[in-house]
Amino acid sequence: MLPTLPASDSRVSRDLHQRILDTVEDRQYTSNPARSRLIAVGIAVLVVAAVGLAQLQQTRSDALAAAAPTITDLTPSAGATEVGLDGVFRVQFGRRPIGTPTIAHQPPDGRQHLSSWDGTTLLVDYSGLRYGARYEVVVDAQDQSTLHDTGHFQKRWTFVAEGPPRLARTEPADGAKMVQRYGVLAVDFTRRPPSEPVLKLQPSTTIGSGSWSGSTWTVRYSDLQPLSTYVADVTVSSGDPTGRIHQTWQFSVEPGAPPAGVPVVWYSTSSPWQSPSSNPTRLVALDWTGAMVGTLYANAFGRQNPEGSWLSMFDGTGALDRQGHLVPERLFGGAVWSDAGNRYCNIGFDPARNNATSPQWLETGAIGGSVRRVATLGTTQGGQGGFTILSCSTLSDRAVVGDQTQAGYLDVRVMALSTGRILYSHAYANNPQMLVGSRDGRYLAESTNGSGPAATVIHRLSDGTIVARFSDQRVVAFSWDGSLVITAPSWGEQVPGEIQLVDWRTGVVRWRLAGNPAATGQLPVYAMAQPSGTAFIVGVGNPNASGDADGLLLIQADGHAQKIVSGAVFPAGYSG
Repeated sequence: MLPTLPASDSRVSRDLHQRILDTVEDRQYTSNPARSRLIAVGIAVLVVAAVGLAQLQQTRSDALAAAAPTITDLTPSAGATEVGLDGVFRVQFGRRPIGTPTIAHQPPDGRQHLSSWDGTTLLVDYSGLRYGARYEVVVDAQDQSTLHDTGHFQKRWTFVAEGPPRLARTEPADGAKMVQRYGVLAVDFTRRPPSEPVLKLQPSTTIGSGSWSGSTWTVRYSDLQPLSTYVADVTVSSGDPTGRIHQTWQFSVEPGAPPAGVPVVWYSTSSPWQSPSSNPTRLVALDWTGAMVGTLYANAFGRQNPEGSWLSMFDGTGALDRQGHLVPERLFGGAVWSDAGNRYCNIGFDPARNNATSPQWLETGAIGGSVRRVATLGTTQGGQGGFTILSCSTLSDRAVVGDQTQAGYLDVRVMALSTGRILYSHAYANNPQMLVGSRDGRYLAESTNGSGPAATVIHRLSDGTIVARFSDQRVVAFSWDGSLVITAPSWGEQVPGEIQLVDWRTGVVRWRLAGNPAATGQLPVYAMAQPSGTAFIVGVGNPNASGDADGLLLIQADGHAQKIVSGAVFPAGYSG
């Protein structure tokens, strides 16, 4: 009897089985019975052998498929665009092949480096692809089944390389005006090019070495010529012509020294106390319309004289003219500019002696000229205070000097600069904490903080008469002619008050500015009086700003006000 074939065997069909049976049956009727049986048995053996061989082949094929590598992640991914010209091919295997697969890319631009494994991830560094080219990556690997059969595995995918870098932005921008004379050239690219840019300026000037910050290349420049036009040139080399960059643009430079004879107010946007010598402080000059009319670069600066033609140095070593030339001069912290040009008043003392016993005197001089002692003032009170110049007027031939201690002022005296004669003196019983003199030394504002509300009075110094009173306000500065004052809340006030422009003779408030409700205490106020005029430039401190004042305001005598500078600034004018 012939064996029954499995119905699911894919290699011996039911038709073939039926034909064999038919043939055997035909033979049974036409042949020798014994021989027919023998033939039938042989055929059955062949059929069984064929089925067994097919099953063995299927088993080996299944085992090889089970051992084939699997890929769980590709870098760059299939279909990726903007792929870097230099990078790493990463093939993460779920089932690792035997040996080390090969990775090839077509077209074969650039070069590949030795492959390495990171766990189940195969890494191959590459470099030198072409901008915008399409690449096919082919991974070839070998696998081996548990029956020791070997097979070949292949994976293919494509990606597109990144396009060439392009110039996205320049600083200064093309056509920019009033560019700073010391500053930074910055070139921002859509992506970082493979080579460092070369930056040039014409006319030629000093340019430092460059550095990268992301895709932005920056270099420092210095000493540009005022009111000049410069052409900037950037070049990026590349072995791929599509990656080469060459572009020019131009900008114009800010003014230098302000015009001679024009009164100005100076300010800076960086601290004069923290600027390194390699990065000079930039000072800006405003005229009395609020227009920028000049700049100056210096390693440090101090207080300006009324018309802004001189700036004292904070360390007392000298003064700067408006071109930035330093004239050595012994100007310590007690020096005060006169109301005439380069002249000043100073508190002199012997630096070789101890402050507790050193006598002090009033002296006057001119920058670059001689210094003359006006009169001896006295000796400091055990190093706990000293004499303070409240007014210095060459035009009125007088100076106002106060004897100040930690408890307040002990006395005040008005002295003739030409002779040293005392024109007026007054000893205080209430020791006012703050004294502010008018420009010509004819009026003095006195502020006291007692157990009650703070009070300020204005004295006429010719006879000591009180001519004005303020409640809870302090005087910051007098106008040039002394008729107007800028006032601010007293230092003892715990709530924000108003800053005001007041005609003290009539008591009329011509302008007011509400205090900052975010301030926990009273903020500093800076006020500079217009020489031979009635306007003020005012700056008010801001607790959230990094400067001395939050911008500058130009206040006219009629109360009209306009903001002429925004942002954090450090004024060189008088600070109240």
